[in-house]
Amino acid sequence: MHEQEATKRLVDAVAVTREDIARGKSYVLESGGGKTDELADQWLREQGLTIPRAINADATNVTEVLESVGRAFSVRLAPYQAIWELIAAGELIPVEASANWKPVIDYKAHGYGGGLRPNIGCA
Repeated sequence: MHEQEATKRLVDAVAVTREDIARGKSYVLESGGGKTDELADQWLREQGLTIPRAINADATNVTEVLESVGRAFSVRLAPYQAIWELIAAGELIPVEASANWKPVIDYKAHGYGGGLRPNIGCA
């Protein structure tokens, strides 16, 4: 699968749900505070999800891997949305600028490497 098609499949698999955001709000409020990117990383780990550093395009299950990574992106984005909604509701007060998060994953096909750089990110 070529990089452009893989990127499209990955982006299509990203869907931050209201349920994820609601659970993210609960997590953030119970956490006691911290840096947004660190909270998002910890949240992702607690959900049992990871974002791989590389994807092997020659693997027979590459489509499933891309869908799984899309789900992990979705879950990682949820706390960012949750935090902004809590700030807007007056439940949180930001004490520093939020860090940007923009995923890049190595993508190797037929022995050659490239990278998936989906137009996904948050601040």
